[in-house]
Amino acid sequence: MTKYIVLFFLFFSYSFSQQTIITPNFFIGGIAGYQFIQNYTTMPVIPGTTDCANFAYGSSNGFFGGITFDYSLLNEEKEWKNIFEVSSRLLFSRRGVDLQTFDVNSFQVLSPITGTYVPFQREHTFEGSLSYLIVDLGFKVYPLRYLLDNSFENSIPFYLRFSGDVGLPLFGTSYEQYERIRDPEGVFFPDSTRSRLTGSGAVVGTGTIYGFTSAIGYELPLAKDIFAYPELSYRLGLNSIVNYTQWNSNSIAFGIGIRWMDYNETEEKIPDPPPIVVEEKPAPIPVVISNVASEPLEIQQTVITQTFPLLPYIFFEKGKSDLKSKYNTPVVSDFDEKSLPKETLTIYYSLLQILGNRLKKYPKSEIIITGTTESNELPTQSERLLLATQRANRIKRYFTDNFGVDEKRITIQARELPELETSERYIEGAEENRRVEITSNEPSILAPVVHSRFMEYEPKKSIQQFRTKLQLPTSVKNWNLKVLHKGSVGNTLKGEGNVPELLNVNLSSAEMLSLAPKIEQIDSLEGVLEVQGENGEVFTGKCVFPIVKTDNTFELSRLSLIVFDFDKSDITETNKSMMKNFIQTAVKPGSIADITGSTDRLGEVKYNSELSQQRANVVSEYIKKSSPDLKIKSIKGLGSSVLPYDNALPEGRYYCRTVSILITSPVSK
Repeated sequence: MTKYIVLFFLFFSYSFSQQTIITPNFFIGGIAGYQFIQNYTTMPVIPGTTDCANFAYGSSNGFFGGITFDYSLLNEEKEWKNIFEVSSRLLFSRRGVDLQTFDVNSFQVLSPITGTYVPFQREHTFEGSLSYLIVDLGFKVYPLRYLLDNSFENSIPFYLRFSGDVGLPLFGTSYEQYERIRDPEGVFFPDSTRSRLTGSGAVVGTGTIYGFTSAIGYELPLAKDIFAYPELSYRLGLNSIVNYTQWNSNSIAFGIGIRWMDYNETEEKIPDPPPIVVEEKPAPIPVVISNVASEPLEIQQTVITQTFPLLPYIFFEKGKSDLKSKYNTPVVSDFDEKSLPKETLTIYYSLLQILGNRLKKYPKSEIIITGTTESNELPTQSERLLLATQRANRIKRYFTDNFGVDEKRITIQARELPELETSERYIEGAEENRRVEITSNEPSILAPVVHSRFMEYEPKKSIQQFRTKLQLPTSVKNWNLKVLHKGSVGNTLKGEGNVPELLNVNLSSAEMLSLAPKIEQIDSLEGVLEVQGENGEVFTGKCVFPIVKTDNTFELSRLSLIVFDFDKSDITETNKSMMKNFIQTAVKPGSIADITGSTDRLGEVKYNSELSQQRANVVSEYIKKSSPDLKIKSIKGLGSSVLPYDNALPEGRYYCRTVSILITSPVSK
């Protein structure tokens, strides 16, 4: 990899040197200086051992020198010219090594001076040098340039430089290691000396080094185009010098650099252009656009109350107890359920945060967390039960760590399979059985999220037509029709070539409906047609047409029930209670109900259709008993023909096993 970094440096320098020069644009030069080296290491005195002394710290000297290349950025705008530079260097660096340590052996020797046995102490030194080819790439910033005035010559050329470097030990390494007897006096090695060489040669295990450098400097003009600059820098070593132990090297350096600036004073005089002779031609007919319909557009707003039941299941990956990122939403201190988007799955993914806040709100409430697995997820029953317990505990920790819920309020249970399991003859069944189920003694903990009386918008006419007429001095390359409300784009229509005489714009798009809250009761929209000719010239035509916003005479209440587990059509007590509360709130004199059942994609199409109809019928019978005066307009099962949620997800399939109740009530006057 390092050879590619070197090649990149050379290519970088060459590429910028070939570009057109804008005064001043690039600088070339050289730099050299002194380095104070600080080495930190755990290198053993005897390589390969762990029971002897280690070298730890040492300081030494070094020097460096090489060539520099700087390229000025943002040099087109006068007030920012030459403040930022890309800065690169190719350097030779020779770094000294001087490490020392000493050890006290566990054995003792007879001191010939005192005649007693004393500890045997030795001092170890490691001296050498490391020579590197350094590729350094970074940037320079001149924060005070143009502080005095707006000229380059009178600026304050103080700069900061930040860079990263790569070093290759291409020029060799060497060392000598000595040991010397420190104590006692009068004791010698077998060769009758108190100091001896214990190793020498090339430093073993050296490789590529990486570092980060920050520096300050100041430019001093020597001539109009030549500058000298002293620079003080600190380099932080990012990795070990050798590969068999930890050895980091940091350094403080002081250098003197000289660089030459390409400064071109001459300016090419641009001759005056020849006079333009304008040939008078009849003016073309401009672009004309008008809306075809004469009656005002109408967008209708309807008051909606929507109940979003919570699916109390958290699903896990096979063999894992880690919480999926989509459930691990950031905890918000001022969390409010009313601020959640009006979208079923988005609310579901906030389930743990919703329950955590409700557990704080109801301090006497308790919950049961039951972990389950698929039948063959792990080889043995004990392993599967352990995994199920780990999953339940992961959810428990979410509540205790993030919301301070007392552990005594949480009961942990584990099962091999859910009590209401999904058949594992489908691949999806095993995925649905890998879950945690949450139940509570307090109904409010798992109550639905209710968004009350918000507005939905729908255009009474979804298509608006525009008639165009244009005669241009060039052929048409492309065109773009926009529908705007006070400058905000509601919808667009684009095309290549000639503009059709009639253009149809969809007014029920998400962009158009997003503008609906801003539209007044009596308002207007603007149509803007932009036509680009083959020569690049743009022609524009505009028209304004009225729009009104009206109130629907009915308001709607929606409830999508998570009533059924896999292949079931019976209503749980929880859902009976939820339906009862919903009907009591939503039903008013003159209300009409529509009941629609659906299934997921698993199973045969015909069977799913029958199952969804059966589910709708069961809900209808319960509603008739609870609210005999409510008129039921329709009871139908869609089967799996309409899948409102993504059936590739277990939560998507559960939310499709649904009966939806829509209550339409007249607006009171």
